[in-house]
Amino acid sequence: MKIGLWNIDHPEYDKSKARRHKRFDDVLNDLQQSDCEVLIITEANAAMQLDGYYSAFSDESPFLKKSRNYEKPNSYRQIGVYSKNPIEPVKISEPINGVLCRTLWQGQPLAIYGNVMTIKDQWKADSHSTYNGRVDEQIEIMSRLVKERCLVGGDFNLKLGWAVKKKAYNRVADFVNTSGLVWPTKERTDTVQHVIHSASFKVSISVDSSVQHSKGKRNSLSDHPFVLIEAF
Repeated sequence: MKIGLWNIDHPEYDKSKARRHKRFDDVLNDLQQSDCEVLIITEANAAMQLDGYYSAFSDESPFLKKSRNYEKPNSYRQIGVYSKNPIEPVKISEPINGVLCRTLWQGQPLAIYGNVMTIKDQWKADSHSTYNGRVDEQIEIMSRLVKERCLVGGDFNLKLGWAVKKKAYNRVADFVNTSGLVWPTKERTDTVQHVIHSASFKVSISVDSSVQHSKGKRNSLSDHPFVLIEAF
């Protein structure tokens, strides 16, 4: 199974602004041409529908950006999951920064959980959330999946060597070590997007940085590379 993981930085459907709309179309075309069986997309837009895929999205994002186009059909979501096979969304306790779906792979059930570990709601005056609190929320949801075949893909906003996120990194590492899950991206430093999966299957990971902006420039499709997960 080929699974694509990518933070696409909320593309905008906006025909009045050619550059923005071109990025929307270019991202959509890249996703369509990736020909993955499953796509886990973070900072998504539910206006982006892919031919031949079922889709499920997290709740609409409350984190507003004044410069963004909010006219329909735009509908900004932290997570979108697309699948060539039917998927069944499952209700979870934190539906803004994650979406859980179940599908079949090789005739057996597979849980797919896409998530973002974000501190965006710290910007709201009425929020008392912290980044570490969000990490704990995501770990609690992942802990419910350890007894089934599962794959987690998300933008964790952390990576090896980031001193400011060391506590969160160690918290995820401790969870993985005690749960029996596998974290193949644990030591990667080229992306903050991560994969965690059951030990019942193996994965190989490749990272395509050609779709990522150069440092200090916005000259490509996203702030993030495309991560290809091949599960077998």
